[in-house]
Amino acid sequence: IFHLLDFSFGTFINIFKVKEVDVVLCIAPFIGTVFLGKILSRIKKAKLWVHVQDFEFDAVSDSNIIENKANKSPIFKLLFWVERKLLNSASIISTISTSMILKLKDKTIPIKKCRLLPNWVDLDFINPEKLRRHEYLSSPKFKILYSGNIGEKQDWNFFIQLVKKLNQEPDVEFIVVGDGSKKKWLETNLSKSKNISFHLPVAYNELSDLLCSADLHVLFQKNEVIDTVMPSKILAMLASQKPSLITGNLKSEVATIINKSKGGEYFDSNDIIDVLKFIKQVKDNKKMNEKFGKNARTFVASNFSKEKILNQFKNTFTELTK
Repeated sequence: IFHLLDFSFGTFINIFKVKEVDVVLCIAPFIGTVFLGKILSRIKKAKLWVHVQDFEFDAVSDSNIIENKANKSPIFKLLFWVERKLLNSASIISTISTSMILKLKDKTIPIKKCRLLPNWVDLDFINPEKLRRHEYLSSPKFKILYSGNIGEKQDWNFFIQLVKKLNQEPDVEFIVVGDGSKKKWLETNLSKSKNISFHLPVAYNELSDLLCSADLHVLFQKNEVIDTVMPSKILAMLASQKPSLITGNLKSEVATIINKSKGGEYFDSNDIIDVLKFIKQVKDNKKMNEKFGKNARTFVASNFSKEKILNQFKNTFTELTK
C-alpha cells in the first residue's frame, strides 16, 4: 500500500521510486493528492483508494471566504467537475461520517463504492479509571468544561449568555481551556463574571485527566452551520464518561451521534431555557449524571474504539486486494 498525504514535488518524485504497489491510498483534502494517486495507480496497475476527511471546495463554498457569486463562476464549477471526476475514478472511497457518505452520493459517486471509516478514540488513553484530578478542575463546585479551539465556528454569544445566567449560582463554575482568534474577545465580554476561568491548552498527556475531571462537557455551535463531520474531540468527551451538552443545528452529524449515544443532550442554539434545565438536572441528580456518562463511554467503545475502526480499515484493504 502506498500512502499519499500531500500534493508536492517531493511526493511526485517518490512515486517513481516505488517498486510494487497493490493499493494507492490518498487522503483528501487535498484533491491534488487524488490526482497523483491516479497517476501512480495507472503506472503500477494498482487499486485507488480515496479517504475523504473533508471536502475542500465545499468548505470554501459554505464559508464566508468567497461571495456566493463566485460559487457560480466557471472556475468554481470546473473545480467541482474535476473533484467529481477524480473521486469517481477511485475503486473505493471511504469517509468519516454518514453525512459525508450522503454528500458523496450527491456528487454522483456510486454508493457501492463508499465505505464508512470514522475517526477513532483511544479508550486506554482517555480513561476515567486512571483519573488524577486536574488542577484546573479541582474545586468542589459543579464544573462545566469547554476544551478546544476558541474560534469563529462556535456560538460564543450563546455561551456568554449562559455564563451570565448562571453567574449567581454559587456551586457552578465554567472552565475554558484553549486558544484561538476569539479568546481575547471572549475574556473581555466575560471579565465581570466570577464563575469562569480561562486556561491555555494542556499538554497531550494531561488531556485524559482534564476531560475526566469535568462534571459536564459543553460545545456551542452556530445554528447556521450544518457539520457533515464529527470533530474528534466529541469522541474524547464521550470517552471521558461524563455527559455532554451540545447546541447547534439539529441536522448536524454531532446531533445524530449525541442522540444515538444517550450520553448527553443536543439542543437548538436558541433553546437556552431547556439548556438551563438540563444543566440543573445533571447537577442535582448524580444518578442521571452517571447514567449519561456510562452511556457515552459504552457508545464510543461499541462504535469508535481504535481496535474496531482499524479492523474496518484492514477489511477494506483486504477487499481491495482480492
